Amino acid sequence: MTTSSSGAAAAAGAPPAESSLADLAASVDELVAGLIAAHDLASAAGPDGTEGGVAVLVQLERTLRAAGVDRLQVAEGELFDPAFHLVAATEVAPQPGQDRRIAREVRAGWVSAHGVVRPAEVVVWVG
Repeated sequence: MTTSSSGAAAAAGAPPAESSLADLAASVDELVAGLIAAHDLASAAGPDGTEGGVAVLVQLERTLRAAGVDRLQVAEGELFDPAFHLVAATEVAPQPGQDRRIAREVRAGWVSAHGVVRPAEVVVWVG
């Protein structure tokens, strides 16, 4: 016997597919609106792009946060964790005891309620 996916969802107490599609559409609408706002900010950048660049980053992070995606917080001296970090490069530790500690972030990492979306790329001290 086969059961349709909507029948299985109803039997399991899941919301109807229409509700899921409406939620997805609303999320996509928010994402598109946020990206358009980021584009507008980039268009208003000064000649060197600095002012607009910072504003674009703020807008993009706000849009991602609204979609349930947050930036990983990485601090200098934090212990390297392969579950959240990806080694972009290594440098000799400036002081003893800093082996496997983060020197700096190279590229932001992102997480959601479902886990790591993208690990943070970091420079790690060795030795």
